[in-house]
Amino acid sequence: AKKALQLEPNSSDIYFLIGNIYKTLGNIIEAKKYYEMCTKLVPNDLTFNIQSNFFVSRITNDQNQIERERKDLNTQISKIKNSKNIIYDQKNIISSIDFVFYLAYHNCNDDKYILKNLSNTLSNINGIVNKSFNKEKQIESNIKRKSMRLGICSDFLYSHSISNTYLNIIKDLSNSGIEIIIFRGSSKKKDKTSELVDSIASETIVLPDSLELSCQLVIEKSIDLLLYLEIGMSPKTYLMSLSRLALVQAVTNGHPCTSGSHNIDYYISAKYAETDDSDKYYSERLVRLNRLPVNYSIPEIKDVTFSRNQLNISDKDILIGIPHTLFKFHPDFDKVLDRILTRIPNSYLFVAEGNKFETDCLKSRWKSISNKLLNRTIFHPRVEFQVFLAILKNFDIVLDPFYFGMGNTFFQSMFFGIPVVSMPTDQARGRFVYAGYKQMGIRNAPLANSSEEYIELCIKLINDNSYKEDIVNQILSKSKEYLFNDKNIFKEYLKFFNESIEAAKRNETLPLGWKPD
Repeated sequence: AKKALQLEPNSSDIYFLIGNIYKTLGNIIEAKKYYEMCTKLVPNDLTFNIQSNFFVSRITNDQNQIERERKDLNTQISKIKNSKNIIYDQKNIISSIDFVFYLAYHNCNDDKYILKNLSNTLSNINGIVNKSFNKEKQIESNIKRKSMRLGICSDFLYSHSISNTYLNIIKDLSNSGIEIIIFRGSSKKKDKTSELVDSIASETIVLPDSLELSCQLVIEKSIDLLLYLEIGMSPKTYLMSLSRLALVQAVTNGHPCTSGSHNIDYYISAKYAETDDSDKYYSERLVRLNRLPVNYSIPEIKDVTFSRNQLNISDKDILIGIPHTLFKFHPDFDKVLDRILTRIPNSYLFVAEGNKFETDCLKSRWKSISNKLLNRTIFHPRVEFQVFLAILKNFDIVLDPFYFGMGNTFFQSMFFGIPVVSMPTDQARGRFVYAGYKQMGIRNAPLANSSEEYIELCIKLINDNSYKEDIVNQILSKSKEYLFNDKNIFKEYLKFFNESIEAAKRNETLPLGWKPD
């Protein structure tokens, strides 16, 4: 690509391609340089402006950096809003909306404000929002049909955490007799899981690169309720969520953050994942189901052996698991980890490596905190799933990171009966472990109210054998009954679907605090 640039030094397309390559490699700083060249060559192109100016770091140094970058992001969004010359050229496909995704990891309360500003700004640019949906025509279609037509939109219905949490619900909804149409991007992975999803659905629509054509395909299928399993993880689904494409539109917590879009009617969560005050964080009407809005299968275990000797530690050492994506490690978590290692002298942290750029950024940040963090952390290359489970089984405890907590790894830890220490926040992104423990009815669960209590709970689980044994036994006995293979949660979805569709026919929204019981 750089050789091509030597031949065509004024080609914005080549600069854009090189920027995308660097971004894929995780080198955001270098990618930004090439995106900025695109805006110099074509200053009014929306895509180039987004890629070069809408920026937040994946690994941040401190809360000051977080707040500075968020403020700058919102300023850049407002600049686009106030510009009369910005053009959306559909041939320049927006390759990433990382800035939307990473907002949720910052422990700030103004996500809704920023995302509503973004939504309103983009919605006013010609070519973004589809305006051809006809509500009366859709109501007529619904009345004529015997069954509900549910559209499910996601780019992650393959071997991915999204499928782990929602595949069984899709199965159960299909078996209930409703018509399910899957909408997914053309470039997404195909594997046994994606093939299974396609076999369950009434129809699968592979969306083209064109936003306009994608929206039109959804409208032509006359969808009663369009469910986004996540918004903020894919540029295509994010941009589609800005348009009205179905009678009712909802998002659930594949990515636990509000969309900011005035065309997404509902956010589907759970009562324990939210507080009484949570509605203020959502641009959508918040729906609290009685249980976690997922149906997670008990993991299938293959005969894979793993010993601590492979990590160069002994069986007498304490292995503390934090095998999460590195951008979940908020700077506030660093000193807590350092103090845990100090208070538990023979302990080691297990961390799953990210790409080289992210891993180096985290190591550099940790080096400024304490050499202990680096010397007693095992940065392990990512491994095949069954090997990961074999490693996970060796953890003494698992830590739920501040302030965006665990998802899939929580279920896997519960299967092995490994206690997870958590400090629930007032937003859903930090309350999943809390909600899981509450759903299982775990007594004296290791849930902290402060960072100090978090550290003390870690120490108690390591040093107090009777406390740890009680938690382990509770988890092993209750998780299989109350956490895994939830055969009833789809019924709550179905009740919500039916009642929200009927409300929409009356030009109404379900009342604040609506419940499925």
